[in-house]
Amino acid sequence: MSDGRFRRFQCSICDKRFLQNNGLTQHMLIHTGEKPHQCATCEKIFRLPGDLTKHNRTHTGKRPHRCNVCKRGFRERGDLIVHVRRHTGDKPYECHLCTFKAVCSSALTSHVTVHSDERKHVCDDCQQSFKFEANLRRHQLMHTEQTPYHCEECGKYFCSSTDLKCHRKTHSGVRPYQCETCGKAFGCSQHLQTHVVIHSENRVKYCCHVCGKSYLHAVSLRQHLTKEHGVDHSHTTHRKRKHVCAVCRKCFSRRSRLGVHMRKHTGVKPHTCVVCETRFRRARQLKEHLTLAHC
Repeated sequence: MSDGRFRRFQCSICDKRFLQNNGLTQHMLIHTGEKPHQCATCEKIFRLPGDLTKHNRTHTGKRPHRCNVCKRGFRERGDLIVHVRRHTGDKPYECHLCTFKAVCSSALTSHVTVHSDERKHVCDDCQQSFKFEANLRRHQLMHTEQTPYHCEECGKYFCSSTDLKCHRKTHSGVRPYQCETCGKAFGCSQHLQTHVVIHSENRVKYCCHVCGKSYLHAVSLRQHLTKEHGVDHSHTTHRKRKHVCAVCRKCFSRRSRLGVHMRKHTGVKPHTCVVCETRFRRARQLKEHLTLAHC
């Protein structure tokens, strides 16, 4: 029997019903936007007391939910449930377009964008677009020339801790992510997500509107358009690269990028080390030099 008739506390705005008045009271905060529960440490505010309790653990370091297999602790029970699936191999979330399976719904949601060409996260500086907001944030560091993450093994710098973590596996040889269809292994889960599309019967082929050549991945088509036809395939439009190098004819979408490129031909190195007076074309190269040579 449905418990609808027992839900006698009804929201006057959206008509949702609740068994107890307390449930209705907490629900009404969604409509009012009120967040009455405030963290005493950082003053962040929350709608529900349970959310505040979970947040407080970020300050106290408490991880009450512990894995029985490896003893790793988690702040939230849901995180523990997902973690345990990595031990059991259980992957209940399946992609309906390919063979990819995931341990949690968020991983599946992230994966399905591989099958789509939608790129709604756009850089304000160069209009390049991305499927993931995290990729956009990582890209934007390139405009500020910030590469704060450093590999101690080979000296390379990276824009994010995720990129550095993925890179380090090239040194260790660890490839924990394996394709269930062909057995090929990868160091990063994102590389596996991209790979599994080749096994899908419903995979999308991306065709060049200029020469008709087709590609499995949208990024391959964009690279082709840029290299072969001088077109910057960003967001939903094709934008011509109108700034052309007079020496090698390479094209750029922005005058500033052409200016940096011209330094290769002119030999101009405007960034000087204040310690040893070595000169560099780019500020990023100077920053890496200072870290490696003088720190």
